[in-house]
Amino acid sequence: MPRATGDATLTSTETGPATLTVTGGATLTIEGATTATGANGHPALVEVEKGAKLDLQKPASFENASITVSGTGSKLDMKQAELKNQATLSVTKGAMLTLAADATADDGNGGDLKMSSQENDASSVLVDGSTLYATSLTSGPGMASITVQNGAKVVIGSSNGATASISLNAKPQAAAAAAEPAALNVNEVLKPKASLLVTGQNSTLDATGITAGDKVNITLQNGAKLELGKYGLDFQGKDSKLIIGGESAAAAPGFLDSSEKGVKFSGDDTQQAIVFNHSDNSGSYVFEPSITGKGAVLQQAGYTVLNGQTLEGKTTVTGGTLDARQSHLSGGAEVQGGLLSMSAGTLGNTFVTNNGQIKVHGPVAVTGTFSLAGGTTLGVTIDDQTDPAQAQVKATGNVIVTGANLHLDAKPGVKIGEAYTLLEGSSLTGTFKDTTIDSNMAYLTSKVGYTDKTANVTFSQNGDLASLAETRNAAAAGRALETLPHDSELYQHVLTLPKGTPGAALQALSGDSALGMNAALQTMAISAPQINVPMTILHRNLTAGLRAGAPLAQGSGTYPAAALPSSAAQPMWAEVVGNWQRDKGNASNPGMRASNYGLYIGADHAIGKQWRLGAAVGYSNTHVNINNRSASGSIDNYSLSLYGGRGWDAGNGRLNLMLGTAYTWHDIGTSRNMAAALLPETLTADYGASTAQFFGEVGYLMPLSSKASVEPYLGLSWNNLRTRAFDESGGTAALSGQATNQHSLTTTLGLRTQWKYELGKTQGVLRAGVGYRNLSGDLTSRGKVAFNGSQSFSINGNAIARSTGLVEIGTDLAVSRNGTLALNYAGEFGEGNTQHTAKIQARWAF
Repeated sequence: MPRATGDATLTSTETGPATLTVTGGATLTIEGATTATGANGHPALVEVEKGAKLDLQKPASFENASITVSGTGSKLDMKQAELKNQATLSVTKGAMLTLAADATADDGNGGDLKMSSQENDASSVLVDGSTLYATSLTSGPGMASITVQNGAKVVIGSSNGATASISLNAKPQAAAAAAEPAALNVNEVLKPKASLLVTGQNSTLDATGITAGDKVNITLQNGAKLELGKYGLDFQGKDSKLIIGGESAAAAPGFLDSSEKGVKFSGDDTQQAIVFNHSDNSGSYVFEPSITGKGAVLQQAGYTVLNGQTLEGKTTVTGGTLDARQSHLSGGAEVQGGLLSMSAGTLGNTFVTNNGQIKVHGPVAVTGTFSLAGGTTLGVTIDDQTDPAQAQVKATGNVIVTGANLHLDAKPGVKIGEAYTLLEGSSLTGTFKDTTIDSNMAYLTSKVGYTDKTANVTFSQNGDLASLAETRNAAAAGRALETLPHDSELYQHVLTLPKGTPGAALQALSGDSALGMNAALQTMAISAPQINVPMTILHRNLTAGLRAGAPLAQGSGTYPAAALPSSAAQPMWAEVVGNWQRDKGNASNPGMRASNYGLYIGADHAIGKQWRLGAAVGYSNTHVNINNRSASGSIDNYSLSLYGGRGWDAGNGRLNLMLGTAYTWHDIGTSRNMAAALLPETLTADYGASTAQFFGEVGYLMPLSSKASVEPYLGLSWNNLRTRAFDESGGTAALSGQATNQHSLTTTLGLRTQWKYELGKTQGVLRAGVGYRNLSGDLTSRGKVAFNGSQSFSINGNAIARSTGLVEIGTDLAVSRNGTLALNYAGEFGEGNTQHTAKIQARWAF
């Protein structure tokens, strides 16, 4: 490795530059001092390129010189360096520059880079996609610029070169210098101008602190980051700025991480400032560091969020949005365009001019004057947390409104009929020119009033609640809501419903889903298993005929009873039933789906030669879902049936008569989610209902052959459904419902057929049937309900189909001499109503 043990001097002349080039992986070490001096038009050139290394072990001085470290693997190590008289230092294309007090240095002065030490000097440092390590970086009174860009990393600290990580925790120098920060000192005594630009995604400058003198611009943009330790960023000179974004045109913002000390403005210079001139309008850019001192804050472009800082200097907004939230702008504010937004917090003297806007959400205290010029806008947000008696802007001085506009952002929860204080001062001069409401509330209008010290707004109802209902039930609910006390929580909620929502909200509030429960019960009563199951089995037993006796191997004498013919009836039975209902609903009322699963057990017995009497008990559970209402219910059904019948021989056939009665108790539990009414409530109720029924059927069974028969029949059923009163719980929209009483009469005309068959040694019967059912009486469920404190109102449900077609098919299989297993399907098809039933039945005799 070549080594130069003495000093190295490069001096350009008027005829050409002096050049030192280290290239192609070579390494050059200079143990003495290095001096490079250019001439007019011919700067001295120091080039380290293509993976080469240059090690300057003594202090180096570059005057009117160009130092370039370029290319991956290229490296320049310096003990100490000074740039002056238009000297430039460029580290590009993945190269590395290290300024460090390493083991070969014997003077212990550290690794420092000094720039522009003379009044008329101009020097620059460019770190482009590369790495620079230094203990300190100092610029003097000349013009100096430092640029970190394209993912470059600059670390100012005592751990120079120790690691290639993005961030090193820079620390003060050890020993005698321990009390000083390992800091980037931009212009300790700088008078003309110095600039530090950190730009580009992943570009990082890491230092313990930065001290800035006069006329210094520090610019952070395009996602770059400036990370500062315990000394923070200290502006000590005049006319110096921290710029987030661009110096002229807006640019994407960079980030300052200075959580320990933040930004400090020393002295009393009003030209010190933080400038926000960026292109991020998403509202996600938050400026976190603290701000102390009287430096100004200038918002020029972008959406900037402050984090509760206290600003002693003046805040000026000329464009974009400054979202100060709960910050304290004690130095006062001028809004000359753009928007200043406050969520509580405080202000000094505040002047809004030149079409500027100020928006408050929460009470803001102003120390001094609050002035709104013509063409400006005051925006006030009012919601359920706003205290009507507390002024949203309260000034200790005068409030001046000179033809400004008022924009009200009214949120759900505003109180109707109460005056909200918007402005309050020692005096109020002027009025608003135009008032707009951005409430999106369907029923809301407003009126602005004034006193000698305040401006206020009162919200009132615009139109009847029922005027925006879309169905009769919703309109009935709207009229009932009007009868509530106007300070009730539910009434206030409905008044502040957003536009486009009252129709669905009133429909949900009407409680029409409760009638869906009634419809499910009424449909279940009409085609009730507690009727159909016992009647079907009684019919089997009435038409069972005789069963041959057991075969014997004797030819004479008295035969035992088992050998004699006996009734083929199977009086003991059990049946599992599954039932599925569907009601399509209509434009006014919701549809319904219900499923019912149950078990029924019964027995009948011969009375005399012709009659049979029986009894049955059953339990089933019905689950009901109401379409488009987020409502459901569960019903436990307990039934008792008594029935009987007899048959007569009539001509070639047999006339069958069956009669009976049934009673069913229903335990009902309902749940309604009120999201459609924009209420975070789930309302529940538990109540009871009962169904009483009387039924009968007459049919004429005609044989077609020894195996087939057909039977026309006529059936009647009277049904009475009584629903008990109920009280919902769970929220402000809870309803109380009155008891209801519904009657219906069904007439069924049908035809059954059966065919006996044998499957191997197993005997079976195939059954099928069709029918027509007509319903009269209370076809539509009706009810009366009321809100807590309102008048009651009537609601109507869907009508049950008046005419319904019936089909059924099934088979019986003799599984033993005394036992039969049956499978059956039945379907009902009416206008808008369908029902499907599946049954598994077991019958047996002893």
